[in-house]
Amino acid sequence: MSFINWGEESREQKDLRSFFEQQALYEQAMRMRLQAQGGVGGGSRIQTSEWIDLALSKLNAKYSEITALVPNIYLFWDDYTTSGETGDPLPGINDGGDDMYDGGNYLNTNLTNLYDIIKEGGIDEDNPLAATSIPYTHTQADNEDDENEYTSPPMDGIVSDGNSYFGPGSKYFTNMYPGLFVMVADNTSVSEFSITGNVGSDEDTVNGGSIEEVIPGWTLFYKTNLEDPLDTDPTINHLILIPGSSDGITHEFEDDDGGDSNDNDDHAVIGISDRSRIVYALVSTQPGEPVLTSDQFISVAEKILEIIL
Repeated sequence: MSFINWGEESREQKDLRSFFEQQALYEQAMRMRLQAQGGVGGGSRIQTSEWIDLALSKLNAKYSEITALVPNIYLFWDDYTTSGETGDPLPGINDGGDDMYDGGNYLNTNLTNLYDIIKEGGIDEDNPLAATSIPYTHTQADNEDDENEYTSPPMDGIVSDGNSYFGPGSKYFTNMYPGLFVMVADNTSVSEFSITGNVGSDEDTVNGGSIEEVIPGWTLFYKTNLEDPLDTDPTINHLILIPGSSDGITHEFEDDDGGDSNDNDDHAVIGISDRSRIVYALVSTQPGEPVLTSDQFISVAEKILEIIL
């Protein structure tokens, strides 16, 4: 880099130098302000790849701080199922261990499969919609592995191009930690994000959910799944974190309608076109143990944001 040797400065030179110095200070202040806004509210789209790379690195180092907040945590495994048509691995969780799933945790946006369409027909290994769900970017467990030995996943998730799933210029990653599945997407421009599939509790499912404001500038949308009265399956606890308030966002999840259709993994946030980041996490508690309480969800959500922001 070359530098200007001002030497003996004339009045015009001093004025010019002062202008450049003030301009540099102004630009630095604006960069810091934008970065701060992105860190608190997630609204800034600058330095997308740098932020999401750092978020993944921080999660790799500090995931145990999140799982420590989940009482009676269940170390589920992300064993993949295969397409009934092609035999290829599908981007979902087949069983998870102890009948946690019957093929679930399929991730979608309006660019892949619309939530309303998935809800109508369901999604499983025999449905072609499953194969077009958002791919995981980490190595999943082979569904022939022993779930009791899969307590140390490779944690090898990578940041990938999200253009086809989250919009132009987006990046995303998934990763599996002991007892914790995470997906983070940045620079998003989609109208909806959903989790779908089937849960192992079938018609004995009891679902719940709510919306909570967490750290300034972020909102938590959560859903729970509990088997009752058998209590033989692990619980399922979804956390979707979106920057900004809940204004304009519709929160949908499979509720308890007394029928046999509430055994689905369905959960969606709709109306997020103006939001630039999506964070999703999945945790589980042991069979026979309760789902997370509202306060526990908030603690987990705030810890995730503390780490990645």
